Amino acid sequence: MSKRNKTQSILSTPILSTLSKDSDETIRICVANNPHTPKITLKKLANDKAERVRSAVASSPNSPEITLKKLAKDKNILVRSQVAGNPSTPPCVLSKLATDVDSVRMWVARNVSTPTATLEQLAMDPDRDVRCVVARNPSTPQAVLRRLATSTDERYMHWHVAGNPSTPPDALKHLAINSSSEDVCWCITVNSSITASVLKQLATNSSSKVRGRVARNPRTPVKTLLYLAKDKDWTVRSEVAKNRRTPPETLVQLAKDEDWNVRMCVAASVHVNILVETKL
Repeated sequence: MSKRNKTQSILSTPILSTLSKDSDETIRICVANNPHTPKITLKKLANDKAERVRSAVASSPNSPEITLKKLAKDKNILVRSQVAGNPSTPPCVLSKLATDVDSVRMWVARNVSTPTATLEQLAMDPDRDVRCVVARNPSTPQAVLRRLATSTDERYMHWHVAGNPSTPPDALKHLAINSSSEDVCWCITVNSSITASVLKQLATNSSSKVRGRVARNPRTPVKTLLYLAKDKDWTVRSEVAKNRRTPPETLVQLAKDEDWNVRMCVAASVHVNILVETKL
């Protein structure tokens, strides 16, 4: 903590302590949400009669472990849900909450601090929405993501797997080859883990929306860009024109494109260099 922040914290302690006893519920919620509120005050607010105040304490990353353990047993679902979504909640508490009602389990599935074993358990949850949240969690083990990527009856599930940056390249390739969903394939193209081979695969996708995202991706191989530069859809060729990896010779070709929009993209591209200007 910086000297300035430490000073602010010391000065604010008595003020926040006083406000934590305010008769207005909204004021007490603000105290619970304040990052400078001391743990002792959060511990006291965990006993507040107002559910929204206890919920705010449950969501605070500064709440003591003992307080989170207590709130995990709160009678109110919203309070338990906030504990389930708090990255500071102890693993043992998250494991217990993984057997709670659907809405609470969903927060456990979303929490990046949830233990691997618990995520594996939730990946087989009877509620589809819970399983989908697991598929989106970057902490979900790759083995689980591979299994979810090969499920045959859950296209919505595939969309979440496709968007997870932790999904391994082989699982992304499986989806790229086997999925007929435009949304799933589009999601793969914006995944930070996408590889050149997957981009090459998606360059032949039937959707111009997907091929356009491949053409825009900075990782797309030059050979794939050359292929897409001849795409039948002008929106795809326009994306090739805007890609900084597109070779000068290809930009020269696109500068003579029959479509005005493509030529306009070449003209507006910041990477058009002197070599292209000379060849034109």
